[in-house]
Amino acid sequence: NALAAFFDEGGYTELYADENGTVAAGYGTANGCPAYALAQNGGALTGADVAKMVRVMELAAKTGYPIVTFYDSKGSVLTEGFEALTDAAKLVEAGAKISGVVPQIAVVLGTCAASQAIAAAAADVTIMAKDAELFLTAPFTSAAAGDKTEKAGSAELAAKDGIVELVYESAEAAV
Repeated sequence: NALAAFFDEGGYTELYADENGTVAAGYGTANGCPAYALAQNGGALTGADVAKMVRVMELAAKTGYPIVTFYDSKGSVLTEGFEALTDAAKLVEAGAKISGVVPQIAVVLGTCAASQAIAAAAADVTIMAKDAELFLTAPFTSAAAGDKTEKAGSAELAAKDGIVELVYESAEAAV
C-alpha cells in the first residue's frame, strides 16, 4: 500500500473510503509535513475515480498542502465511452488549476499512460520506479506505426528527456 508506506509510520486518514475504486486517497504527515496523497492500484480508472482525484486536489488547494499522486493505472474504463475523455480533461484541468498554488509530486510506480502521463509530466517533480512505464501513446502502438525510439516509455528515456527528475530501482524505493 503506497499510502501506508508514504505517510509517517503508516498513519493517515483515508478520504472517501466508502467509495470503492481504483484510487485510494489520504491525508497525513510525511516527514512531519502535512500532505495529501492519491494512489492508483493498477486497475482502470472510472469517472468516480477521477472525481475523487479532483476533490482531493481541491482540498490540497484550500489548505495549501502538497499533493503526491502515485500512478499505476491501466487507463480508463473503455465502456464509459466519450465520458472517459471528458474525465481525462477534468483531471488535467484540475492539475493546471492548482499549479503554482500547491506543490504537486508525481510518483510513477507502474503504468502511467495517456492523460495520466500528461498529469504526471506536468507535476512539479516527477519520480519513477526503474521498471515503470510513462507514455502518451503505447510503445507497441508507436512501434507498429514505424516509431523506432528505443526504450520508449521507460524511466531511462523519460529521465533523459527531462520529464522525470528521479529514477529509483524499485517501486518501494520510489515511494
